[in-house]
Amino acid sequence: EEHRAGRRLYVATTNLDSGEVVVWDMGHIASSGHEKRVQIYRQVLLASAAVPGLFKPVYIRPSESSKARQMHVDGGVKAPVLLRAFMLKPPAARRNVYVVVNSKMKLLNADKAVEPEVLDISKKSITELLRGLLQRTVYQTYVTARQSKAMFNLISIPDHAPAAKDGLTFEPAVMKRQYEIGRDFGRAGGGWMSEPPRLEDLERING
Repeated sequence: EEHRAGRRLYVATTNLDSGEVVVWDMGHIASSGHEKRVQIYRQVLLASAAVPGLFKPVYIRPSESSKARQMHVDGGVKAPVLLRAFMLKPPAARRNVYVVVNSKMKLLNADKAVEPEVLDISKKSITELLRGLLQRTVYQTYVTARQSKAMFNLISIPDHAPAAKDGLTFEPAVMKRQYEIGRDFGRAGGGWMSEPPRLEDLERING
């Protein structure tokens, strides 16, 4: 019903076989009348949350007639923020892009020294790769939004806030504190940025 009213819900997965990000129009799937629409809808949602190494990948057939199955995992592997140009096309008179980052946007993280062990070196390297990917994706989203004349709004966990050991470590005390900070932000109406942090003059989109 919401899809037919003009609203859209997009979900991204990463096709590990092809290495590409797949954007799924969930409302289109739900309203398609396809006999397997519920199964496909669930598969996409499961795949979008399947963090590699922690949850099983989801196999999705590219077409009804295909015998091959493609392995899909969390879309955040390649696209931590999902925005495509087609999502910002008219007829909307005013377009606003709100990016909510469930982590810090710090450029550096030197909280502790890396231990001279393969596991610690690998974990830190992956963390830094993901940090760089997030920075680039947020900036790409900013450019896409501004080039389409949309307003860009970004919010993230403040650098001074307590942080979990990593994004997949659930520490109740830390999560509660982060929730309280978010609640305070919401009540005060602050915390939103109109551009990514630390932009240089030539990186900024004016107008």
